[in-house]
Amino acid sequence: MSSIESKPSPQQLIALMMLLIAFCLQGYMVVFIVKSAWFEAFLLHILSSLLFPWPQWVLLTPKLEKTPLILILFFILCFSIPFIAGLAILITVTLGSYYTKRPTINNFNIIEPPVIPENIVENIAYTQFIGGNIRAILESSTEEHERIRAVLATRKMSDQEAIPILQIALLDPIDEVRLLAYSMLNTKEKKISNLIQKNLNLLKDSNLTKIERASKHHYIAESYWELAYLGLEQGQAKIHVLEAANEHAISASEFFITDIELYFLRGRITLELGLYEQTAENFRLAQRYGMAEEKLAPYQAELAFAQRRFDDVAYFIKRVNQFSEKNTLTNMVNQWL
Repeated sequence: MSSIESKPSPQQLIALMMLLIAFCLQGYMVVFIVKSAWFEAFLLHILSSLLFPWPQWVLLTPKLEKTPLILILFFILCFSIPFIAGLAILITVTLGSYYTKRPTINNFNIIEPPVIPENIVENIAYTQFIGGNIRAILESSTEEHERIRAVLATRKMSDQEAIPILQIALLDPIDEVRLLAYSMLNTKEKKISNLIQKNLNLLKDSNLTKIERASKHHYIAESYWELAYLGLEQGQAKIHVLEAANEHAISASEFFITDIELYFLRGRITLELGLYEQTAENFRLAQRYGMAEEKLAPYQAELAFAQRRFDDVAYFIKRVNQFSEKNTLTNMVNQWL
């Protein structure tokens, strides 16, 4: 590896000139000593001793600590040992500091920086949980950052998958995890609630046609059901939401008399409210107007179990098994969820 001599700065050039002047003064001092002009020699010696310290202090290598004590030391050396001390310092310090070496820049291969995809942090955080059990991480991990990242990973999930996990996170012992989960759940609830309120305000418009009014009732019923179905409301609040969903679904049915999805929605709402006779009627009407038995059978099995009609439970479970090649219980769970 070759070396390159550093270029002197203006300050270094001035220092070198002062050193040369001091060196010349010490040379003249020798001449006066030979001529026995001791007074003149002494004056030149003091002057040169005063000139030596500062430029030598300036030219010190950066690796050495520069303190005022060095100036005093240089003056004492130059005054105590005329000519020889200045010459020695000139050679060892000045020239050594000036001709510092630094490595040359070799010919390296230039590599273009890779293109970083957008949202890489979110992608990495999410892909680490693909195929894993986020619920288990929240329940068993002792690392705070892992539980936080597990909560953040639910942003890539559907609400149906994410909300039960966020509800577990609400019980986390770490404040940051609980607050993050609460914030995410609150955001989801506000989004649905704002849509409900917006459509409730639109219902106040007297210029709405019957079909427009019925459509608004249907949409509001579905939104209320979503609040309850996703678990965003609990306890008495959930009952209130389900009752509101049922009222709007009934209002929508007054116009959409043959809407099978509306009767199916009403059936699930009344099943959750424990109104089993109304549930049976809603499912009957849904099937009458064309809903496939495959879609109704899991809920009819749940209704039969709630009414303690166990023979009917077995019948509907068999029907579910006939409609799919998957395991019967798996299908039931998937449908109910």
